[in-house]
Amino acid sequence: MVITQYKSNGFTLIEIMITVAILGILLSIAIPSYQEYSRKGKRTEAKTVITETAHRLERCMTQFGGYDTASGCSVSASFNSSPNGFYAVSVTRTATTYSITTTAQDAQAQDEKCKTFTLTDVGKKTA
Repeated sequence: MVITQYKSNGFTLIEIMITVAILGILLSIAIPSYQEYSRKGKRTEAKTVITETAHRLERCMTQFGGYDTASGCSVSASFNSSPNGFYAVSVTRTATTYSITTTAQDAQAQDEKCKTFTLTDVGKKTA
């Protein structure tokens, strides 16, 4: 009598199902974390646009004595969007005050924590 042993070459169905389940659990944790990390990184664009606009307005105050166009300041009152399009930018200004606001748009609008950023002439920041 000859006894033959068969060697298994491959994976069983249960092993594959366990692997798929583990991958599903890992992805359900990793994808939302990555999306939040990505949104947080894009907030830098809003802060950069606000800061650059505030610097230009402060230069207007130094050169022309006011923030508004009547004083000679040519800083745009609103932008369609920030450089990469994640935020819409608007500037409200008078001769002596200004307020710069960025509002999240498109995919960045899903950022519930920081949809808008605001900076005023006295340095008040809100998010």
